[in-house]
Amino acid sequence: MRTEAAESKPRGTVLDRAAETVVDRLRGPRRVQAAREIARSGDLGAVWLLTFAALATRNPKSSAKAVLILTIGAAVVNGPLKSIVRRDRPQPLDDTTQQPRGSSFPSGHAYSSWLAVGMLPGIRPLKLAAAAMATTITVSRVYLRYHHLSDVLAGAGLGWLSAKLARKHLHW
Repeated sequence: MRTEAAESKPRGTVLDRAAETVVDRLRGPRRVQAAREIARSGDLGAVWLLTFAALATRNPKSSAKAVLILTIGAAVVNGPLKSIVRRDRPQPLDDTTQQPRGSSFPSGHAYSSWLAVGMLPGIRPLKLAAAAMATTITVSRVYLRYHHLSDVLAGAGLGWLSAKLARKHLHW
């Protein structure tokens, strides 16, 4: 249960609060349910692990590397990094909303999504579809108030940077 002091304390940056104001105007029951389903597809990087498993028939070695990098990266972001930062999550939508546990910063879903997009092979339709899915997952985290906008931007940036470093140094 939250204390009065915690509820009165503003959360997030000015940018985060502005994004919440805009998103609050767009929220509706059907959209919330759809956003929950989209957000769940990013749980544990499931959609990305399945994507690389499907690509394993084309290039098993690269797919195995991608799965390993996704697993290690998510463990680092969702473990030690979040433990160091320990940022509060936004206020839940309502009393029935199951809020994720742990630190809000950075978003592990955004990190995994953009790490996966950055590691995908250069097949244009695949990259575009993956980028659309990553964007949708990332936005759903803010829409559902699981993360502040700055959390998902940081997670996406870290994921993209990690992918670029992995591709450069792991002889993709």
